[in-house]
Amino acid sequence: MSNWRANSSLDVFTDRVHELNILAQAAADLARGRPHYIALFGVRHIGKTILCQEQMQRRAAQGRVTPVYMSIESICTSPELFVQRYIGLTCFWAVAGGQGSVEPYLRVMDLLQTPAADIPVVLDAMRFLITELGRAAVDPGVLLHLVFDFPDRLAIALGRPIMCFLDEFPELAALARFPQVGNPYKLFRSVMQQHAHVGYVVTGSAVTVMEQMVRDHESPLFLQLRAIELPPFTAEDTQALTTRIIGRPLNVAAQAEVYTYTAGHPFYVTALAERLRDLAPDEPEAISPEQVAQAFVLETLGARGQIYNHCRYLYDISLQKARGYAALKALLQILAEEDGLTLTEAAQRIHRRPSSVQDYLRGLIDVDLLVVREQRYFYRDPVLRYWVACMFRGIETDGSPNTDDLKRLVIYLRTPRILLHRSSPA
Repeated sequence: MSNWRANSSLDVFTDRVHELNILAQAAADLARGRPHYIALFGVRHIGKTILCQEQMQRRAAQGRVTPVYMSIESICTSPELFVQRYIGLTCFWAVAGGQGSVEPYLRVMDLLQTPAADIPVVLDAMRFLITELGRAAVDPGVLLHLVFDFPDRLAIALGRPIMCFLDEFPELAALARFPQVGNPYKLFRSVMQQHAHVGYVVTGSAVTVMEQMVRDHESPLFLQLRAIELPPFTAEDTQALTTRIIGRPLNVAAQAEVYTYTAGHPFYVTALAERLRDLAPDEPEAISPEQVAQAFVLETLGARGQIYNHCRYLYDISLQKARGYAALKALLQILAEEDGLTLTEAAQRIHRRPSSVQDYLRGLIDVDLLVVREQRYFYRDPVLRYWVACMFRGIETDGSPNTDDLKRLVIYLRTPRILLHRSSPA
């Protein structure tokens, strides 16, 4: 089943009132024939997908706008597969309402056996696809123009506008690697601008890439989408999410520690709250600040912890995308111990020329590991900084350290140079 209604994460959806109001207004304007285009971005696991799912649920319940969802990252493998899945997933949501198995909608020949084939514009699009895909030389530009235009044609046929949620939209750039495709963003823009019955909400976890895509004057999508960056939770929202997961509120001091260590990042809050729930399921109000710190250490430094594996993934995938592996690792190690160095200070620490170090630092900014504030370089994610600092020191746990070792790990966590959230950039 590919059904957002069955997604249990919606049960703990918290806040995001401002962003939901923007999306609701966009849907209302779309219903009146004025489509909006929104770029929603933020670091991984900050809550973009669940926000889209919550909005889709509300739009489906209201009935004036049809929500369509697809992950561009999962379907952008080749132009031939992409066009089939883009049309198929549009039909899956717009015609089948996201109910039942998605499999019959992923290939054009299987799509002929679904209820969508009873709609003339769908049948025409499938026949065109079958003909084009059967040619010895496929023109991907023609195929992409067809699929990008398809949601608008389907919305007209159904008599209801469509709101498309395109998750991890920057992955569309992968199609540019194939011959004759050109710039897929440029093609998307040219088609999107002609639509009167489709609104778009595109999301991305690559913050720097998303910012460049919507704000760089050389980008085909420059000023085409309203940019909304999803921030971490406030202390109040962190408390609300923690309480929903645990079932009852923590005491004030323990809750303050949760916010300090997670910096309001919903994924970290969720992981820590779930571990705390297991720690004292019957008396969460009795959990002490010390126990919160211990739970965070175990969750972040234990190989089975959700936070540990999230940080490992961020670190590995980011370094794979950047150049100069050894120098990058050295810089990350130095900044993990001394967050907020200037270019000159960072260059001195690794004994390199500032000009070459600047290129490395820029590369780490491009993959969202670092940010620069007032000519000083900081980790974008303070939890990741703590994880890197520990990994370079060989500090990991087996999930059940003895009491003395756990106390020492908490002391290290609370040292001024490591202390999370309070030392991160504003």
